[in-house]
Amino acid sequence: MGNLAPVHSCQSVIMQLRMRVVSLYGHVASHIALGCSVQDLLMPRMILMVQALKERLVERANIIQARHDSETAALVKRQVQHHFTQ
Repeated sequence: MGNLAPVHSCQSVIMQLRMRVVSLYGHVASHIALGCSVQDLLMPRMILMVQALKERLVERANIIQARHDSETAALVKRQVQHHFTQ
């Protein structure tokens, strides 16, 4: 019985995704019927996706840089301590 919940949950997610695809298809089709090109319709979304990706990458780069700075400072501290113990 415990395995039924994940299957039901997966089926629910699949159904929601199908509904979104149908909705998006209808949205795109209606704009094409009005004379909008697919490129014109999707370009703003693509720009937003690229901007969001850039923000995530910059955030990750800042985290990596902070970690590098922290590790470098710790290494320098260990090297100074080692130098004085010699």
